[in-house]
Amino acid sequence: MKFFLFRIVTLASGALLLASCTNEEKNIRESAYNYALLTSNYQIDSAALFATEETKTTTLVMARNIMQAVGKEYIESDTPANIKILSVDATSDTDAYAVYHKTTPRKNFIDTLNLKKRDGVWLVHCPIQKVKRPTAPEYHDSSYNQNFKRLKNPIHSKSAKQNLK
Repeated sequence: MKFFLFRIVTLASGALLLASCTNEEKNIRESAYNYALLTSNYQIDSAALFATEETKTTTLVMARNIMQAVGKEYIESDTPANIKILSVDATSDTDAYAVYHKTTPRKNFIDTLNLKKRDGVWLVHCPIQKVKRPTAPEYHDSSYNQNFKRLKNPIHSKSAKQNLK
């Protein structure tokens, strides 16, 4: 009797676990699909519903600026877009990615979206990272100018002449 009860509990737990995994996958797939479809069809304001705050303030702001630059004719020639989610994978409880295939009259490619779970909702997380660039040296720095002169004509150095022989 105990063994029979144990099997029933185990099967029920397994079924619940499988159902919850399938539901998570479905939610990831829906968020990725909606975001990809809306951004591909240049509906940036609607796509913001499926994006993290970081993505809204970087990627989607840039997308709006690009839309203004390319003009209405290009946008009309690049729509409608068709999106097919090829695969999704939850790498942790709060991180996932989705691979999708995008086809438009001008483009045909496969890309990946990263997703994060925020407040129980899967959102696309693809912010543009700021690149930290080194500051340029001051031009009045004499050591910099001497190094630059040395690099400008490396053929005149003794070691360069020896390497050419």
